[in-house]
Amino acid sequence: MVHCRIKRISDEDYCERRILAFPIFEQWPAFGYARSRLGNDETPLNLAEYYALMQVRFGRSGRLYDDWKGIFSFPFEVELLKDGCCHQYILNIVNWRSTVELRFCKTFTDDVPCDPRVYRRAIENEFSEQEMQFVDGFLYGSLLAFRKRCDYSQVPDFVRKIEMQSVILGYTGGHFFEHFYEDNDEFWRAATSEPQLAPTAIRNEKWPDALEQDWFVVRSLQ
Repeated sequence: MVHCRIKRISDEDYCERRILAFPIFEQWPAFGYARSRLGNDETPLNLAEYYALMQVRFGRSGRLYDDWKGIFSFPFEVELLKDGCCHQYILNIVNWRSTVELRFCKTFTDDVPCDPRVYRRAIENEFSEQEMQFVDGFLYGSLLAFRKRCDYSQVPDFVRKIEMQSVILGYTGGHFFEHFYEDNDEFWRAATSEPQLAPTAIRNEKWPDALEQDWFVVRSLQ
């Protein structure tokens, strides 16, 4: 029996912990994994919805992402209780191109030599790849449920662009949208003519505070 819980942390806290943590190989695309487990009666979340719902649920996005390839990141601390032991991890949920990645890192103490730059496979008898996939699916499922009860008055109108993918997405007039451009010149014409892509407009958006969040509990993993 395994119990897992996650809690939103600041970018600064994440970076401090990341110094003493090694990354786990990413064996699955989170967005694709979660989508493959949807029932036929569920409409998948697009990136604009994912971005908005995560910010309402867990607070304003951090800045730990490549802004040419994505638009958000949400860092968390992770506690895993297994066989009477508490194992510490950190997690950054990141938009990368047109998908979402869950990037787990295993924390260690400074008296245990370990290179934080070297990727390692999941520790199967501690926090296995299958269990990480379960956390992925559980989080995605919780967002699907949250979509039905979300207070959309907390979602400001916004527009974002993913330059590498030539995508403009957002929420305006009560509707989410995603526009994919095959022609790069057409993409840039649309992007430069959109006032909500101005840095001042992005800074002035009102989202819930990312701090002082309660633990989010993932149900027992078998």
